[in-house]
Amino acid sequence: MQTKTMEHLREIIESAWENREQLKKDETQQAICDVVARLDQGLLRIATPVEEGWVTHEWIKKAVILYFPIRKMELTEVGPFQFYDKIPLKKNYDKLGIRVVPHAIARYGSFIAEGVVMMPSYINIGAYVDSGTMIDTWATVGSCAQIGKHCHLSGGVGIGGVLEPVQAAPVVIEDHCFLGSQSPGFYFRVFKIKFLLELPIKWNVALVLFCFSLPKNDESREILHNVVILNT
Repeated sequence: MQTKTMEHLREIIESAWENREQLKKDETQQAICDVVARLDQGLLRIATPVEEGWVTHEWIKKAVILYFPIRKMELTEVGPFQFYDKIPLKKNYDKLGIRVVPHAIARYGSFIAEGVVMMPSYINIGAYVDSGTMIDTWATVGSCAQIGKHCHLSGGVGIGGVLEPVQAAPVVIEDHCFLGSQSPGFYFRVFKIKFLLELPIKWNVALVLFCFSLPKNDESREILHNVVILNT
C-alpha cells in the first residue's frame, strides 16, 4: 500500500471515530472494510515490532471497532451448525496452507500464516498468528493479539486481545514461546522469546516487571531467553 493511500485511510477512520455520522457514507464504510481486508491478508497489523519493542496502531484498532456497527447480522450454516453474527468466518484454509481440525474457528479479519495448525480453537478478528504455530485444543486468541512464529499455545490457553481501550497495547507473544495448559494472558505484553510457562499460571504485572528488572547486558539477555516458571 502506498503511503499516501495509507494516510488517506487513516484520515477517514479517524474522522469517523470522532463523528459516527460518517459511518453512513459509502466512502467511510469502504475504508473500514479495506482496513479489515488488509488485516485478514496480513498486509496490516494492529501492532508491529520495532527496534525498541512494539508499536500499537490505534487507528487500525479503531477501524476494527467501527467495523461492527456497519455490519449486518447474517446467518451462516455449516452442515447442521448455525451461526448468527456480524463477522463472517475465515475461509480458503486449503489455499492458505493452514491445517484446521473440525470445530476450530477463526473470524474474518484475523491473519493466520501458512503452516499454522488449529486444533479445536478460536481466533478473533484483528489477531495475527505467524507461521508454524500450534493453537491447541480450546485455546483462544483474542482480537488484536499478536502471536509469533513456532509458538505452542497449549490446551485451554487464553490470550486476551485487548481491542479496547484503543490506546492499550495488545498481548504480544514473540517467536518460539511455549505456553502451558490453561495459562491465561490478559492486558499486557510479553516480549521475550523461549518462555516455558507450565500449568497453571495466571500471568500478572509482577511477572512482567520481573522480566524488565534485570540489567541489559549479554548475561541477562540469555537469562530472559530461557526463563522457566513452574507451578506458579
